[in-house]
Parts: sequence; C-alpha cells; structure tokens
Amino acid sequence: MWLHAGESSDVSALNYLSHRLLQMDSSAIIVMTSQSSDRSPLRAENSVHNVEVPEESSTSVQDFLNIWCPHTLICTGGKLRPIMLRVAANSGVQMILANSKATDFKPKGFRLLPDVTRKVLRLFSELYAMDELAANQLNRMGVAPNRIKLKGALQSAAAMPDAPKALTEELLSTLTGRTLWLAACVSTNEAKVALNAHQLVMQRDHRSLLLLVPGEGIDRQIFLQIAEAAGLRVACGAEKDLPDGMTQVYVAESHETLTACYRLSPVVFLGQSMDEEAKGLDPFIPAAFGCALLYGPNVSVYEERYSRLSEEGGAQKIRNADTLAQTVSYMSNPAQSAKMALAAWEIISEGAELTDTLVETVLAHYDALGRTS
Repeated sequence: MWLHAGESSDVSALNYLSHRLLQMDSSAIIVMTSQSSDRSPLRAENSVHNVEVPEESSTSVQDFLNIWCPHTLICTGGKLRPIMLRVAANSGVQMILANSKATDFKPKGFRLLPDVTRKVLRLFSELYAMDELAANQLNRMGVAPNRIKLKGALQSAAAMPDAPKALTEELLSTLTGRTLWLAACVSTNEAKVALNAHQLVMQRDHRSLLLLVPGEGIDRQIFLQIAEAAGLRVACGAEKDLPDGMTQVYVAESHETLTACYRLSPVVFLGQSMDEEAKGLDPFIPAAFGCALLYGPNVSVYEERYSRLSEEGGAQKIRNADTLAQTVSYMSNPAQSAKMALAAWEIISEGAELTDTLVETVLAHYDALGRTS
C-alpha cells in the first residue's frame, strides 16, 4: 500500500488511514511519501515506512515500485507528479485521488500545464472531492461525473492507545464518587501550576482528586516532594499505593499509565503547553477518550488542531493556576465536560465516511488480487 501526501496538511489524515488499514489487516505493508520536504511532527504508525518520494524520472519511480510493489496508491492534494503517476499506472497500480479541493486545479497558479493535468487525472480510477465546488472543478478538468465521488475530507484523528486493563480497573475501584481531573505529561513547572490550581479546586470541592502524570523522563519523586511540601495527601503508583478516600493527589508511576488516566478522567489539562520551549501534546488522543481538554499557550506543533478544537468549543486555553482552577471547577459539572467532549469528538470524527470507504476499497482490491487470510 502506498500513501502519498501532496501537502503537509494531508499527512495526519494519511497517518490515521494507515492505522485503520493496519487494524483491518495487521500484515499489510504501508509506505508513505510526502510532497513536502518538511517532516511531519505527527506520530506515524510503527508499521508504516516513511520514505523519500521518488524523483520525477521513470527510472527512479520504477526502482521505487520494484522495491515496495504497491498494489494501490492513494494520493491527496493537487500537486500531482505526472511521471510518478504515469509509471505507477502503467505498472498496474490502482490509483485513487482523495481530499481534492476546489483550489487544487484552478487554471491560475498551475504547476503543470492544463493538458498535462487532464491526462494525469485520467489515470485515477476513483476521485474523491471534498465538496461540490471541488467536484465541479474536476469535471471542468475533463473528469467524467460518474468517476467523481463526494465524500468530504479524510478523517484526521489519532489512534487510541490501549489502556492497561488491570491498572484501569484498580484505579476505577478506588475512585467511585470522587471528582477527577488529570494533568497529563506535565513538566515540573506545570506540575506546580496544577498543584496550586488543585488547592483552589478543593476549596470548592473537597473530594476532588488530581491525577498527575509526569512527562517522559521526569522523576515522579520530584512531584511527590512538591505535593507533600504543599501539605497535600499523596499516593504514588510506584509503590502500588492506590488512592483512598483521603488522597488528594495521585502521582502516576510513569508516562506509560497515561492512557488509563485518559480513560478515567472527564477533564484533562494537557501538559507540554505552558513552558516557553513547549510544543504541545496531540489533543486528538485524549479527545478520542471523551475528555474535556484544557491547555496552555505553547502548542506550536499541534497549533492547527488546538485552534480547531478551541473554535468549536472542544478545548479551552488557560494561562495560570487561577484560570486552570476556575475552568476545572466549571468543568466538574458533568453536563459541561460532556458538552466540551462532544464538540471535540465531532471534530475528530469528521471524514470518517471517506476513511471507511477507502479502507473497504483497498481491502476489496487486495482480496481480488488473491490475498491470503
């Protein structure tokens, strides 16, 4: 399977498509290339080979095909590579164009001559337009209407990591009736902000419990010392010291427990977002668990995702302990946290129809080629 991102903005959607394909067939071999020279900061599936796109020469493309032997190529965007696509089509590769926008093939600003573009578009067996305007533009470029399908954009979501079942059940059994919130992957500075905020939260709800997950490589003992110095009652997962009715802060054993905490916590403050050098965590992962999302001002790597979530009411930016405490207290109302979580879920679910369709198309083609079960 070959996935090619015509624009860097398409990489995350193709990453998620690769995850869905591997869910359906764990033996699949997927290779991903990108038109952009920028390396995507988004996490790719472990079984996906991210490689350089072949040069625009018949020899280079054929060498690429000889190595990977893809049966299907899914391209996104309007920056088409005519030699690459022609050689692939001549080799019997099934060709699919997805995420086609109205601006991709406008007469002005073509990178290719219009007649070349028309010929290249004929190589695709299926073309998926994001909207009516995109479909009309493809039709004006000579694509027959019956070959154009309206399915919207590809889904740009994040794979849900598995949560350790035993840990989830152990924590859940001790947390019934408690108001929970999570500070995820926090730095030492962010832990201090979260602990200060939690003291304010407990003034409104004395049964509130903060789950504190250290960022990768951070010693949890530092968090224990800070919490204890603040006079908070702390339990630590490292000693299998589960929280009880008197515990005010639970410091997770390690970063590996994060997924279990996402599953348990209705409200999450996402760390790696307040320090000056911070770049943010992927918000789509906790959104997939139905969490209401809070974050700091420094999320440059995932800025587009946070902006979309914030604009649609699926996340809220905070700047200090006071605003964090106020927002956590407000979100402790189940109706409010559910409202925010639903808004985030709707965003990460956009494009599911096209993603599902492509998964079915690819697997059906694979079966037709004689895939062994």
